[in-house]
Amino acid sequence: MFKEIEEIRGILKNKVIIMWIITVACLILTIVFWFLMNKVEVNYEEVTVVVTDASSRDIVNKNTGSRTTFYEVKVEYGEKEYEL
Repeated sequence: MFKEIEEIRGILKNKVIIMWIITVACLILTIVFWFLMNKVEVNYEEVTVVVTDASSRDIVNKNTGSRTTFYEVKVEYGEKEYEL
């Protein structure tokens, strides 16, 4: 019986080590990507659009009573209509 417990403990210990390695790898990748994204220069083009429709809708959470407002805006740019 003790042998089985030790075997299970060894398996769990290996899983914990693997999860720590994955966590550290994810943190390192997050930091690397953060620095890479800070170096990127994004080119923006300012445009003028016409708002064709705008509406808002309130949703109330039944459990907490908190209220969230959703905004729906449609704009026209060029010949196309876009939802924001």
